[in-house]
Amino acid sequence: MKKIILTSILASLLVIPILAGAAAPLPTNVTNLPDKSIEAILDTVANWLFTILLTISAIIIVIAGIMFVSSGGDPEKVTGARNLILYAVIGIIVAAMAKGLMAIVKAMVTQ
Repeated sequence: MKKIILTSILASLLVIPILAGAAAPLPTNVTNLPDKSIEAILDTVANWLFTILLTISAIIIVIAGIMFVSSGGDPEKVTGARNLILYAVIGIIVAAMAKGLMAIVKAMVTQ
């Protein structure tokens, strides 16, 4: 019986702030909201992702270059370094194509 009473008291204490918040009036003129459309937000996110991908690709190319120089002529290490460079370049090309495709779709939608 004590557990039921304690649970009821705790549950009612959790509900009180919700009821108090529901009674507060909502502001009528909100002026501090950003004035951005969904298109601008998506464009910003795409630019950030593109920049991050280019940074990661550059880091991978540097690591592959270090692997290539430190391979000592070992054919397996040289092949691994070449593959890393190839994959990084393919990633850059795919990212550039995706950014170009976004620009094409954006131009078609706005016309």
